[in-house]
Amino acid sequence: MTESQVYWWLMLDNISTGLAVFAILIGVVSAVATCVALANQEKYGLLMLMPVSLLCIALACLIPNSKQYAVIKILPKIANSDFAAQVPKDMQTMYDMAKDYLKEKLTEEGRIVNETPN
Repeated sequence: MTESQVYWWLMLDNISTGLAVFAILIGVVSAVATCVALANQEKYGLLMLMPVSLLCIALACLIPNSKQYAVIKILPKIANSDFAAQVPKDMQTMYDMAKDYLKEKLTEEGRIVNETPN
């Protein structure tokens, strides 16, 4: 993992929060400007800012937080390594339980789109 990846990993939470705040501010400014424009009988206010606000909201929702990024980076390496095959039988059960729990939590949040067979 490079220094750049570590930096962005640590900044993911801040980026997502910043985008959400920016989207809210743009949305409020756009709504106020539109109301003022309508009161002055103008056709358009700052309605062009609404797509920017919606884009920021979408990006804020799609950017993973630092915990999710850790799972994205680490879980495939563990699952695809020889580690799972080398774990003793009792540990294998615990590993499977942890993996099932993680799938359940991610499914509840709507994160797993398609599930690959074990």
